[in-house]
Amino acid sequence: MPFHRNAHRSNSSMPTPRQNDVGARTISVGLQEAARITGLSRRSLYNCASRGELPLRKVGAKTLVLVDDLHLLITGEAAV
Repeated sequence: MPFHRNAHRSNSSMPTPRQNDVGARTISVGLQEAARITGLSRRSLYNCASRGELPLRKVGAKTLVLVDDLHLLITGEAAV
């Protein structure tokens, strides 16, 4: 699911979360996938996190980002 460069202009342009194998909405992604979705680098995502703009969650050794938090970061509006 490609990220659209103009996603900041309209909510309707923001990519929707993928469906997983059992058909449930994906709620979190790893940093590499978050970078791909947003078009930002992993370093930029870490910088956003250090400024308090993006909450990161550690689950074991994995760092995850909620898809809704990515949506809020990019659009400035909560996901519906």
